[in-house]
Amino acid sequence: MISNPLYRQDEIVRLCTGKTVLHLGFILHDQWRERLAQGNWLHARILKVAKRAIGLDFLASEVQAIRESTDGEYVVGDCLDLDNAPVQGTFDMIVCGELIEHLENPRALLDGIRRFCHAETQVILTTPNPWDRKWIQKTHIGVAEGEWLNPQHVFWFSMQTLKNFLERCGYETTRATRYFEESKGLDAGMSAAGRLHWRVKRLARQLVTPADCQPGLFFVVHPRANAES
Repeated sequence: MISNPLYRQDEIVRLCTGKTVLHLGFILHDQWRERLAQGNWLHARILKVAKRAIGLDFLASEVQAIRESTDGEYVVGDCLDLDNAPVQGTFDMIVCGELIEHLENPRALLDGIRRFCHAETQVILTTPNPWDRKWIQKTHIGVAEGEWLNPQHVFWFSMQTLKNFLERCGYETTRATRYFEESKGLDAGMSAAGRLHWRVKRLARQLVTPADCQPGLFFVVHPRANAES
């Protein structure tokens, strides 16, 4: 049983409150419009609580559409080439949510982040858990990975392999846990009956899901002083 589930978006928003934030890969593909309308777009939630927040993404046309639709600081940049990103200064929090599994060279991301770090900077990394209960269930009934894997994903990280990778890249892990789902507030716009149904379903999942088999990994790390990149 999962006794104290962690909600990914809610925890990121809590950690970013009152901080300066650089949000890498902030757009969320073509889902941002729908999420923004629902009040469930992570970057918009961060903007409401952060002291300052900059979003960086390589999707130039979407960055422009967001500039035309919402207030905020948005820049076009490549997470694998952050040395040339049009962003200056350092930040209290750097958010890399559901990003590292998309990158063909995740070490380039971690090396590039250093230019935006001061002595107290924290980096949030989240990524899907390969031992997610639903993936294991699909595997057990013979559903091939190619039928359910996001086609844009090129890496899986487990809890231990991500710890090992971060250590090799010169980062110290201050927190490593798993998240249960995106946000506890996802049911806010539902009818009373819908909210009750979803909460019962959520409780049932808490009861039957082993702690190691939650949907995602949630890391908070920081660069080690004088670590070689």
